[in-house]
Amino acid sequence: MKKISFLLCVLFCTFANMQAQQGQSKEEYIDRNFKIDLPFEVLQISDESPAPLKGVGHIEVINFGTLGNTIILKYECPELDKYFKESGQEKPHYYYSWSGKNVHLVKVVDPNGIVYGIVRGNKQGALLGSYDGVKIMKIVNEEGVGTINYDIHKGMSRAEVERFLGGLGMKFQQTRNVGNLRIWTLKWFQLQDVYNIFGEVDHAELNNDRKYIDFYFDANDKLVKWIIYI
Repeated sequence: MKKISFLLCVLFCTFANMQAQQGQSKEEYIDRNFKIDLPFEVLQISDESPAPLKGVGHIEVINFGTLGNTIILKYECPELDKYFKESGQEKPHYYYSWSGKNVHLVKVVDPNGIVYGIVRGNKQGALLGSYDGVKIMKIVNEEGVGTINYDIHKGMSRAEVERFLGGLGMKFQQTRNVGNLRIWTLKWFQLQDVYNIFGEVDHAELNNDRKYIDFYFDANDKLVKWIIYI
């Protein structure tokens, strides 16, 4: 596993220095609706040791134009399923998402392979691809990348979303329709300047009308997609 650990370290550094390596690698930002399935044979979750586990990672990019992207990563791993079943433990949800204006799926091609990275700015959420002949999936989850787990996922009912959001002191209300989808908006607190007749700031008021998340529900009140305004 020393080679695998080394490869993962190289992979991480390759993404961290993409701009500096333009002469050796080619990068593409996939800011459009997009899906891809990528098999892996090595899995690493955050700071855990890499493990020789086979599975498939499923990436979906949901594009919201100038508002940004929501990217979902879920994966299948039969060996992990077997482990949880035999040990009597509850199987976790292999489901992560990232959402916002600065969230992107980046494809990097260099002489050693092809890797897809889910990033927020210069922060990494996950890396998947083949590098030096090894198919790798790494959930990086850097601080500040804003990883969301199964707490928000496709197919949730509106009632389930409300229960998850309950107690946060936020406002959750239907705001508009787009086609056959109903949009419910989560609003949070913000300080807003109040001006006098001379156009000068008189004082600031606190309200909870700052748009934070738009949730899109279908006719059956099931969550189809969402975008976070950060």
